[in-house]
Amino acid sequence: MSCAADKECFYVAGNLSLSIWAGLVPVALFILQCVSTGMGIAVGQARKKYGITYPCLYAVPGTKGDYAPVTEETALLKEDKEHAKAESISEEIAYKFNCIQRGHQNFLEQVTCVIPLVVLNWFTFPLLAGICGIFWALAKIGYFVGYGYFGAGGRLWGAGAYIPQLALYGITLWSAVVLFSGSDAY
Repeated sequence: MSCAADKECFYVAGNLSLSIWAGLVPVALFILQCVSTGMGIAVGQARKKYGITYPCLYAVPGTKGDYAPVTEETALLKEDKEHAKAESISEEIAYKFNCIQRGHQNFLEQVTCVIPLVVLNWFTFPLLAGICGIFWALAKIGYFVGYGYFGAGGRLWGAGAYIPQLALYGITLWSAVVLFSGSDAY
């Protein structure tokens, strides 16, 4: 099947202008960026809410928001001792913040593999690459919301992200085989 003869073809080896689906990949990349930005804003809001300052990546119970230990010995004045204890991060606050931070951190760890695969497969299977990128982003929103607002067990809300991620691995291998063989994808 030749893509020049059929504008709806989803296999295009190296010529994006022939596929009507080529525009789906920039849409997927835009959505991925929006999701990352939204998660970053949510982490920033959690930092403000729970008093966790930069550059602290995570909250540590029993410390201030800057990892400084809060003890009676660190209080400057005797009347500051009770206030110092009240300023320390509780186990509950640390857990809540760390879940939100970890949800975003997981996205950042994984997106570094997803974006190159989406872009690479743009040249061979733009429809599949775009769909996988969008589905992955939506599943990661579920992961972030589940983990960030319902605790570690909520991570399962985004378990579906592995489906498009594994599909991207398969599409990449398929693309390599097709391109090496010099044949059409189907």
